[in-house]
Amino acid sequence: MDDETLGDPAGFALGTVQLGQAYGWSNRQGMLADKTAISLLHRAFDLGVRTIDTAGSYGQSESRIGAALRELADSDSVRVITKISIPGSAQGDVRRVRQTVRRNVMHSLDALGIARLQGVLLHEPSDYLLEGGAAVQELEALKADGAAIKLGASLNVPVDVKELGSDQRLNLLQIPMNILDRRWDDLFSAGPLANRHEVFVRSAFLQGILVCSPSHWPTVPNVDANALVSALHSVARKLERDGVDDLCIAFLRAKSWVDWIVLGLETVGQLERNLELFERPPLSDEGMGIVNDQLPTVPNELLMPWMWARR
Repeated sequence: MDDETLGDPAGFALGTVQLGQAYGWSNRQGMLADKTAISLLHRAFDLGVRTIDTAGSYGQSESRIGAALRELADSDSVRVITKISIPGSAQGDVRRVRQTVRRNVMHSLDALGIARLQGVLLHEPSDYLLEGGAAVQELEALKADGAAIKLGASLNVPVDVKELGSDQRLNLLQIPMNILDRRWDDLFSAGPLANRHEVFVRSAFLQGILVCSPSHWPTVPNVDANALVSALHSVARKLERDGVDDLCIAFLRAKSWVDWIVLGLETVGQLERNLELFERPPLSDEGMGIVNDQLPTVPNELLMPWMWARR
């Protein structure tokens, strides 16, 4: 990793899907108005946020970020990481795949109003293998042209690492992980992946349910939401954390291989609270042991929101 990586403990990266569309299991207010979203971005910049995670598929997210950046005096200091998707209509032909990748990246640059992206990720791991790796080949060309500094992929499940984690061209990975998720440690804490990638973690609150009452949890077989919420609160009290949200962030920040934690927001209050959590110390080794001992292993179905039954 290079000097631009914060290292240990993990830093705060602003997730922006909620700024461009209605998103999240716990979302109750729908998509934010233009003025509200841009005001939130201004407040984030005022508070020192300089790493942003977005995607071309996040509705109006990129254009709203661009509008906020145009009013920021030191906009060059903001590191924007975006993700690109390749629709089925572009698949089946090397030329179409490469044209789609280039068009998507250039569209993101135009919407954001910047000359270069800090990182470009493949939004779907399956795009990595399309037409003999045509997508990554075009990303390499774009990087050579100066359109991006780093290349990577957004992963969904640990098996994705087997295909993408060993590719030396990809040095930026994003994964979903939270305090109940034990699937990733062995892959990143030791072995060939250790300290080789800049790792972004999303879903720290598991689409918000970890900090919600049991009534807001999805119905998942063999998951007792009441028991899990009770256990989370019990551990937070035992470790003298300032709530379950503090516990969740302190847990991830104790992972030496996690560089950034991506947190979305819908209000200024959430933004300020999230930043406050990053001023608190990560869990100690003893605290991590208590978490592992007192929080149960949960079914994978709970850890994969795309499998939840829609309400």
